[in-house]
Amino acid sequence: MDEATLRERIRVLLARRKLPASSAVNLWAGPGTESPCSACGLVIAASEIEFELSFELGVVERLHRRCYAVWDSERGRD
Repeated sequence: MDEATLRERIRVLLARRKLPASSAVNLWAGPGTESPCSACGLVIAASEIEFELSFELGVVERLHRRCYAVWDSERGRD
């Protein structure tokens, strides 16, 4: 997925509250667990870095490294 498409997808997910805009309570990074990315929907392969973000109320999101960077950038936009 190209950068512009990914940014737009994440903006829509944030606007629809499908992705949190708040800071995570906990953040871990490590090998992918073959889970789908909460941002792009693609599987995070074991050979990739997976960011696992824990939010209040037990919400957990898993993101590719690139998707995490875009989410972190976009969530602060007005």
